[in-house]
Amino acid sequence: MAEVAEYVGWQLYNPNDTSGAIKAALLVRHLLEKYPAVFDDLPRWRGGGALPGVLGLLVERQLNSLAERLRFGPPYTRLGLDAVAKLFGKRPARKGIR
Repeated sequence: MAEVAEYVGWQLYNPNDTSGAIKAALLVRHLLEKYPAVFDDLPRWRGGGALPGVLGLLVERQLNSLAERLRFGPPYTRLGLDAVAKLFGKRPARKGIR
């Protein structure tokens, strides 16, 4: 699923669907954090560093730059994604959606 999300994020990023690419990056981040054992034997996906591929090179890097400019905290590899994830976490649940 992480491979597919990374690919979809890249496809969304190319036609300037930054919001979709960020959501794909958040899904990959979630999978890496929630199921780390799944990625143990896959060098491309382990290590706790930047996300692989376009999500890491473009999306995550741009989010980090923005988060640093807005002073969300001291710089680290996933500062931007963590900041966006916190924003999503603070949104109230929509009524009628389970």
